[in-house]
Amino acid sequence: MPMHSNDKLSPVFDSSLFFKMMFENAEFTSIIIMNPQGLILDVNFGFKKCFGYSKESLVGQNFSVLFIDEDLEKNLPERELVGTMEKGSYNDENFLKQADGTPTWVHGESIYAQDDKGGEFIMKVVQDINEEKVLGHELKQINEEQERIINDRENFIYTASHDLQSPINNIEGLVTALKENHGDNPGVLLTMIEKSIQRFRDKIRELSDIGKEQEEARKSDQVAFQDIFEEVLLDLEMEISGSGGEMVADFSEVPHIIFPKRNLKSIVQNLISNTVKYRSSDRQLEVKVLTKRVGDGYVLLSVSDNAIGIREEDKKRVFQMYERLHHDNKGTGVGMAIVKRIVDNAGGYIELESVVGEGSTFNIYLPI
Repeated sequence: MPMHSNDKLSPVFDSSLFFKMMFENAEFTSIIIMNPQGLILDVNFGFKKCFGYSKESLVGQNFSVLFIDEDLEKNLPERELVGTMEKGSYNDENFLKQADGTPTWVHGESIYAQDDKGGEFIMKVVQDINEEKVLGHELKQINEEQERIINDRENFIYTASHDLQSPINNIEGLVTALKENHGDNPGVLLTMIEKSIQRFRDKIRELSDIGKEQEEARKSDQVAFQDIFEEVLLDLEMEISGSGGEMVADFSEVPHIIFPKRNLKSIVQNLISNTVKYRSSDRQLEVKVLTKRVGDGYVLLSVSDNAIGIREEDKKRVFQMYERLHHDNKGTGVGMAIVKRIVDNAGGYIELESVVGEGSTFNIYLPI
């Protein structure tokens, strides 16, 4: 039989008219009275109004019926009772269930008290903070989105300025070749210059509307790795032909991925450009690009070369902004930092394997 609240609480109420009136009249402060074992003896009007329970449905029940399953597994009710009896007061923030089962964030303070006859009680004062928690969560999401937008904008600035160098270098190289050709069959070189100018114009067009470009950068579409690879080879045509390097790609296992096209192209372009810049003078450059499906929801984009390699102590420096490991090579020191930012923002990660004098493998894990 559940205990009747008035029988147990009358000593407390009789000894303090102030407390009795506060308990009964509070509308927005929820109060639960229970014994040291957590059995509910009474609840005030404020609790009934805020949580929708009737007094009869709670009196005699252990207050643990108000807790969600996750907090019950953590023994939160028991810890609250022990803390209150040991310290005299216990504060916490957790969910309590409404009468319809809806969890509501609350701040609770459990206070130990005695009546004038030595009876022991715990008074739990509950404040509904659900709206504050929901707003806080929404604000956190907004801040995270703003941070992503800022990161995207920074990536855009660095990527755009970096990627514009490739068509400029191509045009410069072709003009130099045209001068050295002394007018002999200039048609082929002029056609190549026209193509490079067109790619340069396309790149500038991308920069014409930064706001639109930022929106496009966040939008993911299905992209073919082979298409990206071929575009990069065109952009780096002069650099690659000048190196005498061999570029081999195998995207048969994973031919497509849902990813922002511009970002994926920036990753591939920076990786291949680096292999050309840091090739070995002792052998022909060989670059292998492939994709694989790996566990835990990732696609592996792997770029391997037989270039000069990277020392163990320099591996972390590779991804730092404006960091250049070899000052005798042209470069701004932002390419690999851009790659890392793009991959990090997408929720992926990078692994680098390298042996000095043998070459390097960049393994890019992109989420799917």
